[in-house]
Amino acid sequence: INPLAVELARVSLWVETLDPELPFSFLDHKIKVGNALVGCWLNRVEDYPLRAWEREGGDGKNGERTGRIETFLKGEKIGNRRVGDGIVKQEMRRVIEGRFLGVRSFFDEPGQKPHEIVESYRTQLEDLHRGATRTPEGQEKRYKSIEHSEPVRRLKELMNEWCAIWFWPSDAESMAQAPTPLTFHQESATRAVLVSQLATGLKFFHWELEYPDVFTSERSGFDAMIGNPPWDVMKPNSQEFFTDYDPLYRTYDKQKALQRQRLAFAEIPGVVQSWDEYNAYFKAMSNWAGKVADPFDVPLARGKEGEALASSWAKHRLKRPVYADSEHPFRLQGSADLNSYKMFAEVFWNLMRPDGRVGVILPTGIYSDFGTKALRETLLNRGRIDLLYAFQNEKRVFAGAHHSFKQVALIAAKGGHTTAFRTRFRMGVGDSPEAHEIPDDLLRGDTRAMVFTPEDVRLNSPNTLSLVEVRSDRDLEIFRKIYTNSVRIGDGAPGWEVTYAREFDMSNDSKLFPPRDKMESEGYKPDCYGRWIGPGGDYALPFYQGVSINQFDFSQKGWESGLGRSAAWRSISFDSK
Repeated sequence: INPLAVELARVSLWVETLDPELPFSFLDHKIKVGNALVGCWLNRVEDYPLRAWEREGGDGKNGERTGRIETFLKGEKIGNRRVGDGIVKQEMRRVIEGRFLGVRSFFDEPGQKPHEIVESYRTQLEDLHRGATRTPEGQEKRYKSIEHSEPVRRLKELMNEWCAIWFWPSDAESMAQAPTPLTFHQESATRAVLVSQLATGLKFFHWELEYPDVFTSERSGFDAMIGNPPWDVMKPNSQEFFTDYDPLYRTYDKQKALQRQRLAFAEIPGVVQSWDEYNAYFKAMSNWAGKVADPFDVPLARGKEGEALASSWAKHRLKRPVYADSEHPFRLQGSADLNSYKMFAEVFWNLMRPDGRVGVILPTGIYSDFGTKALRETLLNRGRIDLLYAFQNEKRVFAGAHHSFKQVALIAAKGGHTTAFRTRFRMGVGDSPEAHEIPDDLLRGDTRAMVFTPEDVRLNSPNTLSLVEVRSDRDLEIFRKIYTNSVRIGDGAPGWEVTYAREFDMSNDSKLFPPRDKMESEGYKPDCYGRWIGPGGDYALPFYQGVSINQFDFSQKGWESGLGRSAAWRSISFDSK
Protein backbone atom coordinates (compact mmCIF):
# COMPACT_ATOMS: atom_id res chain seq x y z
CA ILE A 1 0.00 0.00 0.00
CA ASN A 2 3.10 2.20 -0.05
CA PRO A 3 3.62 3.85 -3.46
CA LEU A 4 7.32 4.35 -2.71
CA ALA A 5 7.76 0.60 -2.18
CA VAL A 6 6.22 -0.03 -5.60
CA GLU A 7 8.58 2.46 -7.23
CA LEU A 8 11.57 0.84 -5.53
CA ALA A 9 10.39 -2.57 -6.77
CA ARG A 10 10.27 -1.27 -10.33
CA VAL A 11 13.73 0.25 -10.06
CA SER A 12 15.10 -2.96 -8.55
CA LEU A 13 13.71 -5.04 -11.40
CA TRP A 14 15.11 -2.66 -13.97
CA VAL A 15 18.55 -2.79 -12.35
CA GLU A 16 18.56 -6.58 -12.04
CA THR A 17 17.42 -7.18 -15.62
CA LEU A 18 19.16 -4.24 -17.28
CA ASP A 19 20.52 -5.09 -20.71
CA PRO A 20 22.25 -2.27 -22.64
CA GLU A 21 20.97 -3.80 -25.87
CA LEU A 22 17.32 -3.60 -24.85
CA PRO A 23 14.98 -0.72 -23.89
CA PHE A 24 13.38 -0.42 -20.45
CA SER A 25 10.28 -2.58 -20.06
CA PHE A 26 6.85 -1.20 -19.24
CA LEU A 27 5.84 -2.49 -15.77
CA ASP A 28 2.93 -0.33 -14.61
CA HIS A 29 0.35 -3.03 -15.35
CA LYS A 30 2.34 -5.67 -13.45
CA ILE A 31 3.47 -3.89 -10.26
CA LYS A 32 0.65 -2.05 -8.52
CA VAL A 33 -0.24 -0.26 -5.30
CA GLY A 34 -3.07 -1.68 -3.24
CA ASN A 35 -4.31 -3.43 -0.11
CA ALA A 36 -3.95 -7.13 -0.87
CA LEU A 37 -6.34 -8.04 1.97
CA VAL A 38 -9.37 -5.93 1.03
CA GLY A 39 -11.00 -6.22 -2.36
CA CYS A 40 -14.07 -7.44 -4.23
CA TRP A 41 -14.56 -10.40 -6.59
CA LEU A 42 -16.44 -10.48 -9.88
CA ASN A 43 -19.10 -12.91 -8.68
CA ARG A 44 -19.95 -10.72 -5.68
CA VAL A 45 -19.97 -7.13 -6.84
CA GLU A 46 -23.60 -7.26 -8.01
CA ASP A 47 -25.00 -8.45 -4.66
CA TYR A 48 -25.43 -6.43 -1.49
CA PRO A 49 -23.14 -7.58 1.39
CA LEU A 50 -25.56 -7.77 4.31
CA ARG A 51 -22.99 -9.02 6.80
CA ALA A 52 -20.97 -5.84 6.44
CA TRP A 53 -23.31 -4.37 9.07
CA GLU A 54 -22.75 -7.09 11.68
CA ARG A 55 -20.16 -5.02 13.50
CA GLU A 56 -19.66 -2.46 16.23
CA GLY A 57 -19.13 1.21 15.49
CA GLY A 58 -16.01 1.67 17.58
CA ASP A 59 -17.69 3.15 20.67
CA GLY A 60 -18.66 -0.10 22.41
CA LYS A 61 -21.71 -2.34 22.31
CA ASN A 62 -23.98 0.35 23.75
CA GLY A 63 -22.49 3.34 21.91
CA GLU A 64 -24.38 5.65 19.57
CA ARG A 65 -22.34 4.60 16.53
CA THR A 66 -22.96 0.94 17.18
CA GLY A 67 -26.63 1.71 17.74
CA ARG A 68 -26.95 3.33 14.31
CA ILE A 69 -25.41 0.28 12.63
CA GLU A 70 -27.68 -2.12 14.50
CA THR A 71 -30.73 -0.02 13.65
CA PHE A 72 -29.71 -0.05 9.98
CA LEU A 73 -29.66 -3.86 9.95
CA LYS A 74 -31.99 -4.97 12.75
CA GLY A 75 -34.42 -2.08 13.22
CA GLU A 76 -35.31 0.15 16.15
CA LYS A 77 -34.65 -0.92 19.71
CA ILE A 78 -37.70 -1.51 21.90
CA GLY A 79 -36.74 -2.19 25.48
CA ASN A 80 -33.70 -4.44 25.37
CA ARG A 81 -34.39 -5.96 21.96
CA ARG A 82 -34.38 -4.91 18.33
CA VAL A 83 -37.50 -5.39 16.22
CA GLY A 84 -35.40 -7.58 13.91
CA ASP A 85 -35.92 -5.73 10.63
CA GLY A 86 -33.93 -2.66 9.71
CA ILE A 87 -34.08 -0.92 6.36
CA VAL A 88 -31.35 -3.18 4.96
CA LYS A 89 -33.22 -6.42 5.62
CA GLN A 90 -36.56 -4.96 4.57
CA GLU A 91 -35.21 -3.79 1.22
CA MET A 92 -33.30 -7.04 0.62
CA ARG A 93 -36.54 -8.97 1.01
CA ARG A 94 -38.24 -6.68 -1.50
CA VAL A 95 -35.40 -7.21 -3.99
CA ILE A 96 -35.60 -11.00 -3.70
CA GLU A 97 -39.41 -11.14 -3.72
CA GLY A 98 -39.38 -8.96 -6.82
CA ARG A 99 -37.11 -11.51 -8.50
CA PHE A 100 -34.30 -8.94 -8.71
CA LEU A 101 -36.17 -6.97 -11.38
CA GLY A 102 -37.02 -3.87 -9.39
CA VAL A 103 -33.51 -2.43 -9.35
CA ARG A 104 -31.50 -1.51 -12.42
CA SER A 105 -27.82 -0.67 -12.41
CA PHE A 106 -24.84 -0.18 -14.70
CA PHE A 107 -24.51 -3.98 -14.99
CA ASP A 108 -27.89 -4.26 -16.75
CA GLU A 109 -26.59 -2.46 -19.84
CA PRO A 110 -25.61 -4.68 -22.80
CA GLY A 111 -22.02 -5.92 -22.54
CA GLN A 112 -21.52 -4.44 -19.08
CA LYS A 113 -21.58 -7.55 -16.92
CA PRO A 114 -18.45 -7.71 -14.72
CA HIS A 115 -16.92 -10.69 -16.54
CA GLU A 116 -17.64 -9.10 -19.94
CA ILE A 117 -15.86 -5.89 -18.93
CA VAL A 118 -12.86 -7.85 -17.67
CA GLU A 119 -12.72 -9.97 -20.84
CA SER A 120 -12.67 -6.83 -22.98
CA TYR A 121 -10.07 -5.28 -20.69
CA ARG A 122 -7.90 -8.41 -20.99
CA THR A 123 -8.09 -8.34 -24.78
CA GLN A 124 -7.01 -4.70 -24.90
CA LEU A 125 -4.04 -5.41 -22.63
CA GLU A 126 -2.99 -8.30 -24.85
CA ASP A 127 -3.17 -5.97 -27.85
CA LEU A 128 -0.98 -3.53 -25.93
CA HIS A 129 1.80 -6.14 -25.81
CA ARG A 130 1.41 -7.00 -29.47
CA GLY A 131 0.94 -3.42 -30.69
CA ALA A 132 3.31 -1.28 -32.69
CA THR A 133 4.02 1.01 -29.73
CA ARG A 134 7.14 -0.41 -28.07
CA THR A 135 8.48 2.52 -26.08
CA PRO A 136 7.65 2.61 -22.34
CA GLU A 137 6.22 6.12 -22.75
CA GLY A 138 3.90 5.03 -25.55
CA GLN A 139 2.83 1.89 -23.69
CA GLU A 140 2.15 3.90 -20.54
CA LYS A 141 -0.06 6.35 -22.45
CA ARG A 142 -1.98 3.52 -24.11
CA TYR A 143 -2.32 1.62 -20.81
CA LYS A 144 -3.77 4.61 -18.99
CA SER A 145 -6.33 5.16 -21.74
CA ILE A 146 -7.44 1.52 -21.35
CA GLU A 147 -7.42 1.60 -17.55
CA HIS A 148 -9.46 4.81 -17.43
CA SER A 149 -11.97 3.73 -20.05
CA GLU A 150 -15.58 4.14 -18.94
CA PRO A 151 -16.45 0.43 -18.39
CA VAL A 152 -13.26 -0.37 -16.45
CA ARG A 153 -13.46 2.82 -14.41
CA ARG A 154 -17.12 2.25 -13.57
CA LEU A 155 -16.59 -1.41 -12.61
CA LYS A 156 -13.78 -0.37 -10.27
CA GLU A 157 -15.99 2.26 -8.65
CA LEU A 158 -18.75 -0.28 -8.03
CA MET A 159 -16.30 -2.82 -6.60
CA ASN A 160 -15.00 -0.03 -4.36
CA GLU A 161 -18.56 0.64 -3.21
CA TRP A 162 -19.02 -3.04 -2.31
CA CYS A 163 -15.90 -2.88 -0.12
CA ALA A 164 -16.74 0.57 1.28
CA ILE A 165 -19.95 -0.75 2.88
CA TRP A 166 -17.82 -2.91 5.18
CA PHE A 167 -15.95 0.17 6.46
CA TRP A 168 -18.74 2.76 6.19
CA PRO A 169 -18.45 5.52 8.84
CA SER A 170 -21.15 5.28 11.49
CA ASP A 171 -21.60 8.96 12.32
CA ALA A 172 -25.14 10.23 11.68
CA GLU A 173 -24.27 12.24 8.56
CA SER A 174 -22.44 9.36 6.85
CA MET A 175 -25.09 6.77 7.74
CA ALA A 176 -27.69 8.90 5.99
CA GLN A 177 -25.71 8.31 2.75
CA ALA A 178 -25.06 4.59 3.26
CA PRO A 179 -26.04 2.33 0.33
CA THR A 180 -29.04 0.07 0.85
CA PRO A 181 -30.16 -2.89 -1.31
CA LEU A 182 -32.47 -0.58 -3.32
CA THR A 183 -29.90 2.21 -3.76
CA PHE A 184 -26.88 -0.10 -4.19
CA HIS A 185 -24.85 0.86 -7.30
CA GLN A 186 -27.17 3.79 -8.04
CA GLU A 187 -25.69 7.16 -9.00
CA SER A 188 -25.16 9.49 -6.02
CA ALA A 189 -22.61 12.30 -6.02
CA THR A 190 -22.50 12.56 -2.22
CA ARG A 191 -22.10 8.82 -1.76
CA ALA A 192 -19.47 8.67 -4.49
CA VAL A 193 -17.31 11.12 -2.54
CA LEU A 194 -17.45 8.93 0.57
CA VAL A 195 -16.71 5.78 -1.43
CA SER A 196 -13.75 7.50 -3.09
CA GLN A 197 -12.39 8.64 0.28
CA LEU A 198 -12.62 5.13 1.71
CA ALA A 199 -11.09 3.56 -1.41
CA THR A 200 -8.21 6.04 -1.37
CA GLY A 201 -7.57 5.67 2.35
CA LEU A 202 -7.82 1.87 2.51
CA LYS A 203 -6.54 1.25 -1.04
CA PHE A 204 -9.03 -1.44 -2.04
CA PHE A 205 -7.47 -3.88 -4.50
CA HIS A 206 -9.59 -6.10 -6.76
CA TRP A 207 -7.38 -8.93 -8.00
CA GLU A 208 -9.47 -10.16 -10.94
CA LEU A 209 -9.75 -6.62 -12.29
CA GLU A 210 -6.15 -5.58 -11.67
CA TYR A 211 -4.66 -8.73 -13.24
CA PRO A 212 -7.15 -9.89 -15.86
CA ASP A 213 -4.50 -11.98 -17.65
CA VAL A 214 -3.88 -14.03 -14.47
CA PHE A 215 -7.53 -14.80 -13.69
CA THR A 216 -9.25 -16.26 -16.75
CA SER A 217 -11.63 -19.07 -17.59
CA GLU A 218 -8.57 -21.26 -18.32
CA ARG A 219 -6.60 -20.43 -15.17
CA SER A 220 -7.59 -19.30 -11.68
CA GLY A 221 -4.51 -17.60 -10.33
CA PHE A 222 -0.77 -17.10 -10.21
CA ASP A 223 1.86 -19.75 -10.93
CA ALA A 224 3.79 -18.69 -7.82
CA MET A 225 3.48 -16.38 -4.82
CA ILE A 226 6.45 -15.14 -2.79
CA GLY A 227 6.59 -12.67 0.07
CA ASN A 228 7.49 -11.62 3.59
CA PRO A 229 4.21 -10.11 4.85
CA PRO A 230 3.82 -7.97 7.99
CA TRP A 231 3.12 -9.73 11.29
CA ASP A 232 0.95 -7.11 12.97
CA VAL A 233 -1.74 -8.02 15.50
CA MET A 234 -4.70 -6.10 14.16
CA LYS A 235 -6.38 -4.63 17.24
CA PRO A 236 -6.45 -1.15 18.81
CA ASN A 237 -3.28 -0.03 20.55
CA SER A 238 -3.88 2.78 23.02
CA GLN A 239 -0.14 3.51 23.22
CA GLU A 240 -0.01 4.03 19.47
CA PHE A 241 -3.01 6.39 19.55
CA PHE A 242 -2.56 8.43 22.74
CA THR A 243 1.17 9.01 22.37
CA ASP A 244 0.25 11.63 19.76
CA TYR A 245 -1.48 13.57 22.55
CA ASP A 246 0.84 12.70 25.47
CA PRO A 247 4.49 11.85 24.62
CA LEU A 248 4.93 10.14 28.02
CA TYR A 249 1.91 7.89 27.58
CA ARG A 250 3.99 4.77 26.84
CA THR A 251 5.67 5.04 30.26
CA TYR A 252 2.41 4.79 32.26
CA ASP A 253 1.06 1.66 33.94
CA LYS A 254 -2.46 0.66 32.94
CA GLN A 255 -4.34 2.52 35.66
CA LYS A 256 -2.35 5.71 35.07
CA ALA A 257 -2.88 5.33 31.32
CA LEU A 258 -6.65 5.05 31.81
CA GLN A 259 -6.59 8.23 33.89
CA ARG A 260 -4.72 10.05 31.11
CA GLN A 261 -7.24 8.76 28.56
CA ARG A 262 -10.16 10.15 30.54
CA LEU A 263 -8.32 13.46 30.92
CA ALA A 264 -7.68 13.65 27.17
CA PHE A 265 -11.32 12.88 26.40
CA ALA A 266 -12.45 15.66 28.74
CA GLU A 267 -9.96 18.37 27.80
CA ILE A 268 -8.91 17.90 24.13
CA PRO A 269 -11.62 18.58 21.50
CA GLY A 270 -12.13 15.81 18.95
CA VAL A 271 -10.19 13.09 20.80
CA VAL A 272 -13.31 11.06 21.61
CA GLN A 273 -14.42 11.08 17.98
CA SER A 274 -10.91 10.23 16.73
CA TRP A 275 -10.61 7.38 19.24
CA ASP A 276 -13.99 5.97 18.20
CA GLU A 277 -13.02 6.15 14.53
CA TYR A 278 -9.68 4.50 15.29
CA ASN A 279 -11.45 1.64 17.06
CA ALA A 280 -14.10 1.44 14.35
CA TYR A 281 -11.48 0.56 11.74
CA PHE A 282 -10.31 -2.47 13.73
CA LYS A 283 -13.90 -3.56 14.41
CA ALA A 284 -14.64 -3.30 10.70
CA MET A 285 -11.45 -5.18 9.78
CA SER A 286 -12.26 -7.94 12.24
CA ASN A 287 -15.78 -8.18 10.79
CA TRP A 288 -14.30 -8.27 7.27
CA ALA A 289 -11.94 -11.12 8.15
CA GLY A 290 -14.63 -13.07 9.96
CA LYS A 291 -17.57 -12.69 7.57
CA VAL A 292 -16.49 -11.65 4.08
CA ALA A 293 -16.14 -15.32 3.07
CA ASP A 294 -19.95 -15.59 3.38
CA PRO A 295 -21.09 -11.98 3.00
CA PHE A 296 -24.78 -12.67 2.30
CA ASP A 297 -25.64 -15.13 5.07
CA VAL A 298 -28.09 -13.07 7.15
CA PRO A 299 -31.56 -14.46 7.97
CA LEU A 300 -34.20 -12.28 6.29
CA ALA A 301 -37.21 -13.95 7.90
CA ARG A 302 -38.06 -16.78 10.24
CA GLY A 303 -38.72 -20.41 9.44
CA LYS A 304 -39.61 -21.57 5.96
CA GLU A 305 -40.04 -18.05 4.64
CA GLY A 306 -36.44 -17.24 5.54
CA GLU A 307 -35.20 -20.49 4.01
CA ALA A 308 -37.09 -19.76 0.76
CA LEU A 309 -35.64 -16.25 0.52
CA ALA A 310 -32.10 -17.52 1.18
CA SER A 311 -32.50 -20.31 -1.39
CA SER A 312 -33.83 -17.95 -4.07
CA TRP A 313 -30.98 -15.50 -3.56
CA ALA A 314 -28.35 -18.27 -3.53
CA LYS A 315 -29.64 -19.65 -6.85
CA HIS A 316 -29.53 -16.16 -8.34
CA ARG A 317 -25.91 -15.72 -7.26
CA LEU A 318 -24.86 -19.02 -8.83
CA LYS A 319 -25.28 -17.38 -12.25
CA ARG A 320 -22.32 -15.08 -11.56
CA PRO A 321 -19.10 -16.18 -13.34
CA VAL A 322 -15.87 -16.12 -11.34
CA TYR A 323 -12.29 -16.48 -12.52
CA ALA A 324 -10.46 -16.72 -9.17
CA ASP A 325 -10.73 -19.59 -6.71
CA SER A 326 -14.41 -19.60 -5.74
CA GLU A 327 -13.57 -20.23 -2.06
CA HIS A 328 -12.71 -16.60 -1.46
CA PRO A 329 -10.89 -15.65 1.75
CA PHE A 330 -11.18 -15.50 4.70
CA ARG A 331 -12.16 -18.97 5.92
CA LEU A 332 -9.03 -20.13 7.74
CA GLN A 333 -8.34 -17.43 10.34
CA GLY A 334 -9.21 -19.36 13.50
CA SER A 335 -10.44 -17.85 16.74
CA ALA A 336 -7.32 -16.10 18.07
CA ASP A 337 -6.40 -12.42 17.63
CA LEU A 338 -6.60 -11.17 14.06
CA ASN A 339 -3.05 -11.21 12.72
CA SER A 340 -1.99 -9.85 9.36
CA TYR A 341 0.41 -12.73 8.64
CA LYS A 342 -2.45 -15.25 8.84
CA MET A 343 -4.56 -13.15 6.50
CA PHE A 344 -1.72 -12.84 3.99
CA ALA A 345 -1.00 -16.57 4.18
CA GLU A 346 -4.61 -17.35 3.24
CA VAL A 347 -4.65 -14.73 0.47
CA PHE A 348 -1.44 -16.16 -1.01
CA TRP A 349 -3.00 -19.62 -0.98
CA ASN A 350 -6.25 -18.41 -2.52
CA LEU A 351 -4.56 -16.48 -5.34
CA MET A 352 -2.59 -19.45 -6.67
CA ARG A 353 -3.82 -21.66 -9.47
CA PRO A 354 -3.94 -25.44 -8.89
CA ASP A 355 -0.34 -26.73 -8.67
CA GLY A 356 0.87 -23.17 -8.07
CA ARG A 357 3.72 -22.80 -5.58
CA VAL A 358 4.14 -20.48 -2.61
CA GLY A 359 7.33 -19.41 -0.86
CA VAL A 360 6.73 -17.15 2.12
CA ILE A 361 8.42 -16.09 5.36
CA LEU A 362 6.09 -16.25 8.36
CA PRO A 363 6.41 -16.37 12.16
CA THR A 364 6.75 -19.88 13.54
CA GLY A 365 3.22 -19.56 14.89
CA ILE A 366 2.14 -20.87 11.48
CA TYR A 367 3.16 -24.37 12.61
CA SER A 368 2.53 -24.11 16.35
CA ASP A 369 -0.30 -21.72 17.30
CA PHE A 370 -3.84 -22.95 17.84
CA GLY A 371 -5.14 -20.00 15.81
CA THR A 372 -3.41 -21.30 12.67
CA LYS A 373 -4.80 -24.83 12.86
CA ALA A 374 -7.12 -24.32 9.87
CA LEU A 375 -4.21 -23.08 7.75
CA ARG A 376 -2.13 -26.14 8.71
CA GLU A 377 -5.00 -28.48 7.89
CA THR A 378 -5.28 -26.88 4.46
CA LEU A 379 -1.55 -27.17 3.80
CA LEU A 380 -1.51 -30.82 4.87
CA ASN A 381 -4.78 -32.02 3.33
CA ARG A 382 -5.22 -29.77 0.29
CA GLY A 383 -1.62 -28.96 -0.54
CA ARG A 384 1.87 -30.40 -0.67
CA ILE A 385 4.34 -28.98 1.83
CA ASP A 386 7.89 -29.17 0.49
CA LEU A 387 9.96 -27.44 3.17
CA LEU A 388 9.61 -25.81 6.58
CA TYR A 389 12.87 -24.02 7.40
CA ALA A 390 12.63 -22.33 10.81
CA PHE A 391 15.35 -20.22 12.38
CA GLN A 392 15.90 -17.78 15.21
CA ASN A 393 17.10 -14.25 14.51
CA GLU A 394 20.15 -14.50 16.82
CA LYS A 395 22.54 -13.49 14.02
CA ARG A 396 20.36 -10.51 13.07
CA VAL A 397 19.37 -11.78 9.64
CA PHE A 398 16.55 -9.25 9.97
CA ALA A 399 18.33 -6.25 11.48
CA GLY A 400 15.17 -4.49 12.61
CA ALA A 401 13.74 -7.50 14.48
CA HIS A 402 14.57 -8.68 18.01
CA HIS A 403 17.18 -11.44 18.24
CA SER A 404 14.69 -13.79 19.92
CA PHE A 405 12.20 -13.68 17.04
CA LYS A 406 11.66 -16.96 15.23
CA GLN A 407 10.50 -17.22 11.65
CA VAL A 408 9.99 -19.95 9.10
CA ALA A 409 10.43 -20.12 5.33
CA LEU A 410 7.48 -22.15 4.07
CA ILE A 411 7.50 -23.66 0.58
CA ALA A 412 4.42 -25.55 -0.62
CA ALA A 413 2.25 -26.33 -3.65
CA LYS A 414 -1.53 -26.07 -4.00
CA GLY A 415 -3.53 -29.23 -4.59
CA GLY A 416 -3.19 -32.90 -3.67
CA HIS A 417 -2.14 -33.75 -0.13
CA THR A 418 1.09 -33.88 1.82
CA THR A 419 2.74 -37.29 2.24
CA ALA A 420 6.08 -36.07 3.66
CA PHE A 421 7.99 -32.81 3.95
CA ARG A 422 11.47 -31.62 4.87
CA THR A 423 12.03 -29.64 8.07
CA ARG A 424 14.97 -27.86 9.66
CA PHE A 425 14.92 -26.01 12.96
CA ARG A 426 17.93 -23.76 13.57
CA MET A 427 17.37 -22.22 16.99
CA GLY A 428 19.48 -20.72 19.76
CA VAL A 429 22.84 -18.97 19.75
CA GLY A 430 24.80 -22.01 18.62
CA ASP A 431 22.72 -23.03 15.62
CA SER A 432 21.00 -19.87 14.35
CA PRO A 433 22.17 -19.25 10.77
CA GLU A 434 24.07 -16.34 9.31
CA ALA A 435 22.30 -14.60 6.43
CA HIS A 436 24.63 -16.11 3.82
CA GLU A 437 23.85 -19.66 5.02
CA ILE A 438 20.12 -19.46 4.38
CA PRO A 439 20.18 -19.57 0.54
CA ASP A 440 22.34 -22.71 0.66
CA ASP A 441 20.00 -24.34 3.18
CA LEU A 442 16.91 -23.48 1.14
CA LEU A 443 17.98 -23.90 -2.45
CA ARG A 444 20.77 -26.46 -2.56
CA GLY A 445 19.22 -29.33 -0.70
CA ASP A 446 19.93 -29.20 3.01
CA THR A 447 21.35 -32.63 3.85
CA ARG A 448 20.65 -32.07 7.53
CA ALA A 449 16.93 -31.54 6.99
CA MET A 450 14.63 -34.10 8.59
CA VAL A 451 11.67 -35.70 6.88
CA PHE A 452 8.39 -35.29 8.74
CA THR A 453 5.12 -36.97 7.79
CA PRO A 454 1.53 -35.92 8.55
CA GLU A 455 1.47 -38.88 10.95
CA ASP A 456 4.28 -37.24 12.96
CA VAL A 457 2.21 -34.07 13.18
CA ARG A 458 -0.87 -35.93 14.39
CA LEU A 459 1.22 -38.00 16.79
CA ASN A 460 2.46 -34.83 18.47
CA SER A 461 -0.83 -32.95 18.45
CA PRO A 462 -3.89 -34.70 17.02
CA ASN A 463 -6.22 -31.86 18.03
CA THR A 464 -4.24 -28.80 16.91
CA LEU A 465 -1.77 -30.32 14.38
CA SER A 466 1.17 -28.33 15.75
CA LEU A 467 4.75 -29.36 14.99
CA VAL A 468 7.42 -30.19 17.53
CA GLU A 469 10.83 -28.56 17.04
CA VAL A 470 13.62 -31.16 16.93
CA ARG A 471 17.18 -30.73 15.68
CA SER A 472 18.26 -34.08 14.27
CA ASP A 473 17.02 -37.39 12.93
CA ARG A 474 18.04 -38.95 16.25
CA ASP A 475 15.80 -36.44 18.08
CA LEU A 476 12.98 -37.29 15.69
CA GLU A 477 13.46 -41.00 16.34
CA ILE A 478 13.29 -40.42 20.12
CA PHE A 479 10.22 -38.21 19.69
CA ARG A 480 8.40 -40.93 17.74
CA LYS A 481 9.25 -43.59 20.31
CA ILE A 482 8.12 -41.45 23.26
CA TYR A 483 4.85 -40.36 21.72
CA THR A 484 4.02 -43.79 20.36
CA ASN A 485 4.36 -45.34 23.81
CA SER A 486 3.06 -42.53 26.03
CA VAL A 487 -0.15 -40.79 26.99
CA ARG A 488 -0.57 -37.14 25.98
CA ILE A 489 -1.97 -34.87 28.67
CA GLY A 490 -4.58 -33.55 26.23
CA ASP A 491 -5.94 -37.03 25.49
CA GLY A 492 -8.01 -36.99 28.68
CA ALA A 493 -6.77 -40.39 29.82
CA PRO A 494 -7.92 -41.40 33.34
CA GLY A 495 -5.68 -39.81 35.93
CA TRP A 496 -4.28 -37.28 33.43
CA GLU A 497 -7.16 -34.80 33.33
CA VAL A 498 -5.80 -31.25 33.38
CA THR A 499 -7.71 -28.00 33.81
CA TYR A 500 -5.99 -24.92 32.44
CA ALA A 501 -6.37 -21.48 34.01
CA ARG A 502 -4.74 -18.08 33.64
CA GLU A 503 -3.05 -16.28 36.51
CA PHE A 504 -3.68 -12.61 37.26
CA ASP A 505 -1.47 -10.15 35.43
CA MET A 506 -0.87 -6.42 35.74
CA SER A 507 -2.32 -5.62 32.31
CA ASN A 508 -5.65 -7.40 31.96
CA ASP A 509 -6.30 -7.44 35.72
CA SER A 510 -4.90 -4.02 36.62
CA LYS A 511 -8.20 -3.06 38.31
CA LEU A 512 -7.40 -5.63 41.01
CA PHE A 513 -4.17 -3.83 41.90
CA PRO A 514 -5.11 -0.28 42.94
CA PRO A 515 -2.22 1.97 44.01
CA ARG A 516 -1.60 2.72 47.69
CA ASP A 517 -2.76 6.35 47.52
CA LYS A 518 -6.13 5.20 46.16
CA MET A 519 -6.61 2.75 49.04
CA GLU A 520 -5.63 5.42 51.59
CA SER A 521 -8.05 7.92 50.07
CA GLU A 522 -10.86 5.36 50.53
CA GLY A 523 -10.03 4.98 54.26
CA TYR A 524 -8.04 1.74 54.23
CA LYS A 525 -5.39 1.40 56.98
CA PRO A 526 -2.77 -1.30 57.61
CA ASP A 527 -2.96 -3.58 60.65
CA CYS A 528 -0.14 -5.42 62.42
CA TYR A 529 -0.45 -8.36 60.03
CA GLY A 530 0.09 -6.28 56.89
CA ARG A 531 -3.55 -6.34 55.83
CA TRP A 532 -5.30 -3.10 54.84
CA ILE A 533 -8.61 -2.82 56.68
CA GLY A 534 -11.37 -0.78 55.05
CA PRO A 535 -14.03 1.38 56.73
CA GLY A 536 -16.61 -1.38 56.30
CA GLY A 537 -14.42 -4.09 57.79
CA ASP A 538 -13.33 -5.54 54.44
CA TYR A 539 -9.63 -5.84 53.81
CA ALA A 540 -7.11 -5.83 51.00
CA LEU A 541 -3.77 -7.64 50.80
CA PRO A 542 -0.45 -6.04 49.87
CA PHE A 543 1.03 -6.76 46.49
CA TYR A 544 3.40 -9.74 46.47
CA GLN A 545 5.40 -10.73 43.41
CA GLY A 546 8.28 -12.91 42.35
CA VAL A 547 11.05 -10.43 43.12
CA SER A 548 9.89 -10.40 46.77
CA ILE A 549 10.96 -14.00 47.35
CA ASN A 550 13.41 -16.70 46.42
CA GLN A 551 13.24 -20.43 46.90
CA PHE A 552 14.59 -20.22 50.48
CA ASP A 553 13.25 -16.85 51.64
CA PHE A 554 9.61 -15.74 51.73
CA SER A 555 10.60 -12.08 52.25
CA GLN A 556 13.81 -11.43 50.38
CA LYS A 557 13.12 -7.90 49.09
CA GLY A 558 10.72 -5.04 49.76
CA TRP A 559 9.44 -2.38 47.40
CA GLU A 560 10.67 1.19 47.82
CA SER A 561 9.57 3.24 44.80
CA GLY A 562 8.82 3.25 41.10
CA LEU A 563 6.70 1.09 38.82
CA GLY A 564 7.26 -1.93 36.62
CA ARG A 565 10.80 -2.62 35.51
CA SER A 566 12.01 0.73 36.86
CA ALA A 567 10.88 -0.05 40.42
CA ALA A 568 13.49 0.12 43.22
CA TRP A 569 13.67 -2.75 45.73
CA ARG A 570 15.57 -3.07 49.03
CA SER A 571 16.94 -6.17 50.72
CA ILE A 572 15.17 -7.10 53.96
CA SER A 573 17.32 -8.03 56.93
CA PHE A 574 16.65 -11.20 58.87
CA ASP A 575 15.45 -9.26 61.92
CA SER A 576 12.80 -7.48 59.83
CA LYS A 577 11.25 -10.56 58.24
